[in-house]
Amino acid sequence: MHEQALLPMQRAKQLRERIEAALAGSDAPAPIAGMLMPNAISDTELEAAGLLGARVQVVADHLGEGRPVNLRGGDIGHIGRHYPVTGSLFDLTEEAPVTGLSTLPFGALGVPWRLLRRA
Repeated sequence: MHEQALLPMQRAKQLRERIEAALAGSDAPAPIAGMLMPNAISDTELEAAGLLGARVQVVADHLGEGRPVNLRGGDIGHIGRHYPVTGSLFDLTEEAPVTGLSTLPFGALGVPWRLLRRA
């Protein structure tokens, strides 16, 4: 295999191992804050971490902090985004792009990692 192709695969494997270790025994993804690239344009980071498509629940109500939409505790969605939204809109070190929430069912909201748990 070509060396340039191997480097992203190695990074993905290392990232997944670090994420799995951080999440061991926890249903909250908060420990991974800071482990992902800040503004990844594609879903590569989330996919490598095994988080893309993960079902998550918002653990508490949260006011928008500059967002047009508030979050409702107990709301369930999935980590990911929909075209034309790109990953560059989300700071993955601080927040997860979450789709399917009742407050914005057809869009993606940046939800702080600390407000999520696996559903």
